[in-house]
Amino acid sequence: MPLKRPAEEVESSSDLDVEQITAPAKTEDTNKRSWVWQYFKTTTSKGVSHNVCQVNKNPGGGDVCLVKLAVDKKGSTKSMANHLDRCHRIYEGKSNAGAITKFLQKGKVPKKLDWDSLTPAVARFFINCNIPFHNIENKDFRELLQLANPETTRFLCGKDNLAEFIRKSFVQGQRVIQQQFRTLKSRISLTCNAWTSPSNLSILGVTAHWITEDFSLKSMVLAAVPIEGSHTGINLGSHLVDVLEAFGISDKIFSPPARMSGILNDQPSPAEVSGIVSRISGFATFLKRSPQKSAAFDGIVKGIIGKRLSMIQDVSTRWNSTFSMLERALKLCDCIKVFCETNNLNEKYGLSPGEWKKVKQICNFLEPLNEATETISPDKTTSLVFGAPVYICLIQSLHEARTQYGAEELIPAAEDMLDKLTGYFHAAMEKPVYLCSMLLDPRIKTNTLTPEALELMKMDKQFILWKFKQEANKFSLDNYGKDKDKHNEEPIPRNTLKAISSIDEEIKVYLYSECEDESCDPLKYWMANHEQFPTLANMARTYLAVPASSAPTERALSLGRYIQDYTRNRLNASTLEALICLKSWLARDVIDIDDIKI
Repeated sequence: MPLKRPAEEVESSSDLDVEQITAPAKTEDTNKRSWVWQYFKTTTSKGVSHNVCQVNKNPGGGDVCLVKLAVDKKGSTKSMANHLDRCHRIYEGKSNAGAITKFLQKGKVPKKLDWDSLTPAVARFFINCNIPFHNIENKDFRELLQLANPETTRFLCGKDNLAEFIRKSFVQGQRVIQQQFRTLKSRISLTCNAWTSPSNLSILGVTAHWITEDFSLKSMVLAAVPIEGSHTGINLGSHLVDVLEAFGISDKIFSPPARMSGILNDQPSPAEVSGIVSRISGFATFLKRSPQKSAAFDGIVKGIIGKRLSMIQDVSTRWNSTFSMLERALKLCDCIKVFCETNNLNEKYGLSPGEWKKVKQICNFLEPLNEATETISPDKTTSLVFGAPVYICLIQSLHEARTQYGAEELIPAAEDMLDKLTGYFHAAMEKPVYLCSMLLDPRIKTNTLTPEALELMKMDKQFILWKFKQEANKFSLDNYGKDKDKHNEEPIPRNTLKAISSIDEEIKVYLYSECEDESCDPLKYWMANHEQFPTLANMARTYLAVPASSAPTERALSLGRYIQDYTRNRLNASTLEALICLKSWLARDVIDIDDIKI
């Protein structure tokens, strides 16, 4: 319906006798054939007639609109139709559209319910809830939408159209992100990981991480492309180059660090220790495969410790899952003993007192690795700042482990891990990203550079500071001598607030001022202090965006098993990539699917 000139609206007086109704009024005048008359009632006051709107202001409420419209002398109902459309979003053939779309549009209220408004809303619902496309043709689903608004079935697409809309939305989303990256001033860091889908597709996941002008850390999935050929570095690199070129960010990439996940995956493997771990793992698997035995074990646990506590199954792709399994088994050791004796499973899964002692030693051995995993894994906070400190703490813990453990089986494992970790550590320290990230954390700065740590790094403090200055020179903004903005954000309190005239002085003032509390957010610190330390703040935008591991990519790809379960085993690679990426983009508000034009 074309837009019309608004009719004159007159607020109704309080003494006007108008019957409040919640349903459209029935008209008895045979001349009133237009559909609008079911929403209006004609009244006369002081010799003047008005058409009074009887629509509730809020659906289901009792507060009636009561807006009075002047009666058209020619009998036209255009002014009433315009009022219904503009104020209540009611138009011909529509009883009260808007309720279902309000729910699906994340608080947005489209002007009209049509294909352009309903399809993106349904697509978002299917993407976020991992619902197979064929369910859009499900009778119960359509009846549910029809119950909310009968008009929805007129605009609801089929499964093929929905799949096509999602694929096209993915392509359009890539273009939107390209535009966003084009204006991005900071550098982008990447994490990558290979994943095998439930349908045996080999997928390369790529996530991007960057810090915005206002020092907000952003992270999202860039691609989940199928890997063709062997998983060699050259082949995977060619796939990665294709992704970077597709988004036009080849010149914005900052070198990613070496993965720490492989380091943290190392665990004791001598024969006897491995036998203990395999028996506990086998016991957890045994309970998982037998609901009856699991229920019996739960009863024993509740009787002994007074609450329900289940065994934890280790997972090969989770670095610290073995520690979690052994730690839980240690808490339930008495329950496991009773269960094995009751069910004649001592020979298969039972452990002797000496073996339980070794389990405790293994837990003590793996606990530093578990803490390191939890430190570097978050994707919502900067994590590489702890890279060098984590290395140092792990190496020191392993040195202590070699002298404290009474179990001879763990000493070779500790030595092997120490040798490997030391090699990784020295290789990592040759890259400026670890040291610079640590120094740019206002909570740490140079505090970690103790004599013991410097000896371990085989570096002296002056060399590290010289290296830091060399990197800082690459991020110089040449802002010294320019007037500062008078209305900058109030900075976090610090001891030194003197004028700075050079990069050398900027580094000196920053590093030798007092460290911030542990509760300080590094990004908020640099947002508040970017005018006093412009070069270091610009440097922080790049270094603090680098994740310490590939955990963000692994976390995103792990959701793929929910997207492609056994009910969607024929989902092709392009659609799977579209669903994985769109799920990430929508969750982080990178794109708005309602604004995408197909």
